[in-house]
Amino acid sequence: MDSSKTPISVAFLLFPGVTQLDLTGPAQVLSRLGNARLDLVWSSRDPVPTDAGFSIVPTATFEDVTEVDIVCVPGGIGVTSVMKDTAAMAWLQKVGRDARWVTSVCTGSLILGAAGLLE
Repeated sequence: MDSSKTPISVAFLLFPGVTQLDLTGPAQVLSRLGNARLDLVWSSRDPVPTDAGFSIVPTATFEDVTEVDIVCVPGGIGVTSVMKDTAAMAWLQKVGRDARWVTSVCTGSLILGAAGLLE
């Protein structure tokens, strides 16, 4: 891939109670695209607790990431809380509407459904 081209933007929705492997597995694969920029996005840059008891630090906030080529929503025990989070859902609807690829892992599909992004 030509490094002079605009990077492929990939955003993962990071949320409390996320299953770490649902997030980091796809992130590891997509990081190998070459000319890609990956962001772990949440409402703040404070560490976000996973369902395994350790935290992951977001790289961006909802305000920082306004459009993406690929959005991925991982699963985890926190999906119900995310579906009730108006800021998270508004961000996902906004970036998902124009993303080239809207993807999820496991129960992340429930969040996509609640956001109206499943066909």
